[in-house]
Amino acid sequence: MFESLFTETTWDYSILSDEILAFGDALEASGAICTGGVNEWGSPNIVITGTGEEILKVISILPLSVAPQMITELKKEIEQKGKSETSWAIMVIIHLFQFPIAKNSLNCSSIPAATFNVFPTYTECRPEMTNDSIIGTKLALATG
Repeated sequence: MFESLFTETTWDYSILSDEILAFGDALEASGAICTGGVNEWGSPNIVITGTGEEILKVISILPLSVAPQMITELKKEIEQKGKSETSWAIMVIIHLFQFPIAKNSLNCSSIPAATFNVFPTYTECRPEMTNDSIIGTKLALATG
């Protein structure tokens, strides 16, 4: 199957801590699926599926910038263990946003960014929750 395919890379894994490497081995031993590829728009994507606890640890050990609503939902699922048995996934899509460096210029600069989505394998297993007081509001730029 596709998740068993091995892809060689020249990336330097020596920068990873022993804790992260041990967690990677634990994910592999548990049967978690870690895969990646390129979508139809040419953006690299990565998907990891596992238990709620494993996905939460992936988020915290790396540390990833995941929306507070997604983390709260994941923690609630972990608290309600046994109510619905489903695996969870984190999907990462890497984007490269390009913009002109000056007005009327054909030269561009770019900013890489990643989007993170966390969700259960079966949507009917998503825990019931509200978004009240998960995030606040803050004025970024006063224009008046």
